[in-house]
Amino acid sequence: ISPEIVIGDLGTVLLLHSIDDERIPVEHSQRLHEAAPNSILWISDGAHGKIYKGHTEEYVSKVSNYYRNEFNVVPKP
Repeated sequence: ISPEIVIGDLGTVLLLHSIDDERIPVEHSQRLHEAAPNSILWISDGAHGKIYKGHTEEYVSKVSNYYRNEFNVVPKP
């Protein structure tokens, strides 16, 4: 399965990736972003899966805005 083939059909997709990720290269998210015209890409610092811990307020804001805009849902804190 190649996510790059189908991601453009999914609507708006929020992609969060760490520039310091040693497991999955940031280029993976960049390619997905290029393949999905409606995607939102946020690249931050920190290790794999650590964006929330290092940037909690910005993370919550971006994810909350995404849910609010895409699904008309306001996540609870």
